[in-house]
Amino acid sequence: MLGRRACAREDNMYKALLFDIDGVLLIHKKLFIDEIAKTLNENAYSALHDFNDGRINVLCDEGIKDPLVEIKPYLNRAGWKYSVDEYLRQEYLFEQEGIDYNLLDMISQINKKKTKCFIGSNQNYHRKAFLIEKMKIDEIVAEAYFSCDFGTSKPNKMYWEKAFSKMNAKLPSLN
Repeated sequence: MLGRRACAREDNMYKALLFDIDGVLLIHKKLFIDEIAKTLNENAYSALHDFNDGRINVLCDEGIKDPLVEIKPYLNRAGWKYSVDEYLRQEYLFEQEGIDYNLLDMISQINKKKTKCFIGSNQNYHRKAFLIEKMKIDEIVAEAYFSCDFGTSKPNKMYWEKAFSKMNAKLPSLN
């Protein structure tokens, strides 16, 4: 499974592969918000999904808003009694179990050869930092392109224009 990819063929070899994180490198068998909602009040499921699926979360992924600030009212509505930092800590510990380290190792090996590997992912700054550390992204791929750094998210055309521009800077003959 290669996930989303951008590629140019040369001598029957891919020059570049672009991987997504969620659903490809990190598999969610269960969503954290669904699991944690079971331990909170009757509004928890709705409140947490309102944030997760809403426009404010997209703005966080685009680096425009900070989830440490924006999620607080939703957590209050859900009956969360601890800090936002504690919520994110628990979420990231939960998600860490879904990281596909075997696939990351294969990508690392591919990236050391002629084919360069990249990551393209919608992430806020906090989750980006967590994923870079836990997945050792800087050691595995040529570059990673996060929506929070671009000020726009997938599937917006501007995101892809920025990502492919950066890929072309690394691989000038990439179409």
